[in-house]
Amino acid sequence: MIAIDTNVLLRYLLADDEQQYSKARNLITSHPPVLITDVVLVETIWIIDSNRGWAAGHGGTILSTRYVSGIH
Repeated sequence: MIAIDTNVLLRYLLADDEQQYSKARNLITSHPPVLITDVVLVETIWIIDSNRGWAAGHGGTILSTRYVSGIH
């Protein structure tokens, strides 16, 4: 299991840069499950909070993905 930081999680969730998204996706899917700490989750939500529709619609996705071992 590996822990990912906020930058990796944001690139994976937002897919706003194809090259960075691809690297983040490969990292996350090749090392399941991954650890997302509470700090990383809060930072991620804080960063995307300006787009409340996205956060409300995808927050559960972060917690339910098969690649996440749990929030610690």
